[in-house]
Amino acid sequence: GKITLVGSGPGDPDLLTVKALKLLQDPNALVICDRLVSEEIRDLVKGEMKVARKLPGCADLAQEEIYWWAYQGLKAGKHVIRLKIGD
Repeated sequence: GKITLVGSGPGDPDLLTVKALKLLQDPNALVICDRLVSEEIRDLVKGEMKVARKLPGCADLAQEEIYWWAYQGLKAGKHVIRLKIGD
């Protein structure tokens, strides 16, 4: 598998790049994000999505969860999309 880092920008789906939108709409991809990515952006995902529970005081646990999901997806030969807020 492979992993791609995608920025969701300020959260408005109209501001995503064409490439980012194509990646999010790939039904075979595994998209990993956290709860800070806007719901409007998350609604664009067509494949499997996992949302980390990044809460105050739990950032380390959430990051470990993200690493584990990414590792599992890569091991399974999936295209893993790490979706983050911002550019």
